Parts: sequence; structure tokens; C-alpha cells
Amino acid sequence: MIVSLLPRTKPRRIRPLMPGGCIQWVDGVFRRAGASLGRIEVAHWLVCVDGPARVLHLAYLSADRNVMPLLPWEVLSRAEKRGGRKLT
Repeated sequence: MIVSLLPRTKPRRIRPLMPGGCIQWVDGVFRRAGASLGRIEVAHWLVCVDGPARVLHLAYLSADRNVMPLLPWEVLSRAEKRGGRKLT
């Protein structure tokens, strides 16, 4: 499990903190942490804090590449959302 702390809670304010988009940014976080993607289960919590407001987002990648990844839909860019679908 990996945890990142971000100083914003609103998705439109979080997106600029993730150069290249959420997917690319989370991938970089996993790689810098030494996570062997495709070999281990990886969960990444985004803890977003802005004053008294708190919001949590979760990204999860299974070791099994056939399992759909879980990504924080709210913070994905429009381009990233076009490549996937929201799970309810």
C-alpha cells in the first residue's frame, strides 16, 4: 500500500497536481516506490486535505493484468475518462 498526501480536496484542484494525468502520475508513484507492477497487488490511497475538509481516493492494480484496475474516477482528466468507464 502506498499513501500520498495532497493539499487540495476538489477534483479540479487536484488534477493540476498530477502532471501528465492521474494514471501517469500514479504509475510514477508506484515505480518510484519500487512496486513490481504485474507481480504484486498495489493499492494507492490519495489523502486529500484542505483545511478541515478531508477526501480519500483509491487506486488499485491487481497483480493479474486481466483484472480491471480501480482508479479514482473523480480526479481523472477528460481524456483519461474517455478510455474507461465509471463503476457504480
